[in-house]
Amino acid sequence: MEKKFKIRCSALGDFLSGTVGLTDAQKRNLNDLTVKRGVKPLTVLQEETYQDLLFKQLNPELPNSVKTYLDKWIKDELLYKKRTQIHSKYTVKGILNESENIFYASKHLNWGSVDKNEEELENEWLTGTPDVRLADEVIDIKSSFSHDTFPLLESECPSKDYICQVRGYMELDNKSKGSVCYVLSTSPSHLIEREINNESFNFGYDRDDNEFRQSIIDLYSYDEYPSGLRIKTFNIEKDDAFMDEVKMRVKLSRKYIAEKLKNFIY
Repeated sequence: MEKKFKIRCSALGDFLSGTVGLTDAQKRNLNDLTVKRGVKPLTVLQEETYQDLLFKQLNPELPNSVKTYLDKWIKDELLYKKRTQIHSKYTVKGILNESENIFYASKHLNWGSVDKNEEELENEWLTGTPDVRLADEVIDIKSSFSHDTFPLLESECPSKDYICQVRGYMELDNKSKGSVCYVLSTSPSHLIEREINNESFNFGYDRDDNEFRQSIIDLYSYDEYPSGLRIKTFNIEKDDAFMDEVKMRVKLSRKYIAEKLKNFIY
């Protein structure tokens, strides 16, 4: 049986980008033309615009960015059944420090004894693996690469993608509370060595110079700082309209995938 498309929570930010169907400006234009059309005939150009907008309204299309995502999904999940992954230094640190960060956050935020969740959840529309599942809350852990990228002074979560991700987890785990928890931790030693190599190569420093090495080690070490400077949590509200948009796009995505594969033999 062919695998049914479901969107991963980690990809929801990109999946919800762009506009399906008419933009707000196009909707206003269509409404104005509809009113004018009821009073007197439109000009040839106005009639062409009206018909074009009406067609787009009745036949909504996914944004090109979502189509690109779906083309990759078709190859990864249906045709080759393998995923290619490219990790930046930021995501590598997040992966390597994840368990450590969960332990540190749970200790200072009184979550009790928790481990990283390994259970993948799914429903008709979504799939995903939230980092931490409490009795009444789902939490996503984000590891900041340095204090420069740590949102210590932000009043709202700075990432739309992370907000979407947590809302997806809340839906999957049937939780009314969700949060994004940023943790600032010391980088693994081999990542610090890579930064030392990069800086010495880019600026001509002697990588074995003790003073230079120590300056880079200090730059990416945060164990000495208090938890108030290393943990930042943003509460995320549940949004029913968010899920309505997700469901609509998943339905359109399944139609797009079926059309793509209709005449494809493999």
